[in-house]
Amino acid sequence: MMILVVVLEMDGFFTLVAEKTISFSRTPFQLLTTVVFVTGISSAFLVNDAVVLLYTPVVIAICRSGRIDPVPYLIAEILAANIGSAMTITGNPQNILIGINSGIHYGRFLLYLLPVSLAGMAVTFFSGALIERIGQKKTIIIGILCLITGIFVQSQSETFLVFFIGFIPIIAGINIYGFAYKKMI
Repeated sequence: MMILVVVLEMDGFFTLVAEKTISFSRTPFQLLTTVVFVTGISSAFLVNDAVVLLYTPVVIAICRSGRIDPVPYLIAEILAANIGSAMTITGNPQNILIGINSGIHYGRFLLYLLPVSLAGMAVTFFSGALIERIGQKKTIIIGILCLITGIFVQSQSETFLVFFIGFIPIIAGINIYGFAYKKMI
């Protein structure tokens, strides 16, 4: 995979993709949306490690050409790749093992986890956008409140669905803290 990344870099592939993405994403929020959802959906159908290896040079090239800090976009890329890989059996090796051992069909697996993955990617986008809008200290407080809310919802749940819904604020809290922590260093 690393050899493929180097060859693609030498051929100018990442520069081409960066230029096309810049023409599509005119604002930092549009770029964040593009990074999160393209990475997440790609990770559903390719192994997430390969997606991160392929998209990291693209994100860095985009940020360099736009003279913006690439770290928030790389954090968003990593989070979206992990969240998106949960969407299908082929997204990550653990899902492949689950699919093989359970006998669940690819489409049924996708049907069950598509809403969860899309919600997770939306949370990732809003977490990244939030830190840029309201600042670091307020964002950390919101992240802690999200974690507490998620833990409370899960502790009060009597059904699996409510327990599962409790993960959304927990994921939001972790994402928000990750973006805010980047701002502290």
